[in-house]
Amino acid sequence: MVSMISHESVENYITEKLPDIQCARIDPNEIEFEQRFEILCFYCAHYNVKWTCPPKIPKADYKKIFSEYDNALLVYYRMLTKDDPAKARTDSSVILHRALLDIEEFLLKNGNPVRLSFIGGSCKLCKNDCAKDKCRNQYQARIPLEATAVNVIKTAQKCGLEVKFPVEDLISRIGLILW
Repeated sequence: MVSMISHESVENYITEKLPDIQCARIDPNEIEFEQRFEILCFYCAHYNVKWTCPPKIPKADYKKIFSEYDNALLVYYRMLTKDDPAKARTDSSVILHRALLDIEEFLLKNGNPVRLSFIGGSCKLCKNDCAKDKCRNQYQARIPLEATAVNVIKTAQKCGLEVKFPVEDLISRIGLILW
């Protein structure tokens, strides 16, 4: 499928409309997948709790899905954590998540109906955690990039991004948009 909009157009949109958000181009086939990252989700407190976290996400071949796209951008946001690390974790997730939804809308309006995004970290749109019976924000909720078996740190490094883990003074939330 040939994209109707260029990387440059999306990058310009991000620069103009989302000035705190940064992005880096990456070929969808250059994204680093490692099955062991799926297992790491099992040890997370959000496993089987969040509607967008394993095992509640589609069991799909994400590497194949990503390869079906012509364009991709790593989209990231950095925030200082020293004053309140827990608040920074939540706020940075929500800021990146909403930015990705904004970029999706821009792509949709510009002839890219099959755009797809993945957030950095677990979904935090609901202030009172996830509902037990179903997701309250099913049209806005997105799957964490790491839950698809992507090694986010290694992928970011391919784009020249430095990500320090574990987080100390600066958190980097990294998501992905495909079109």
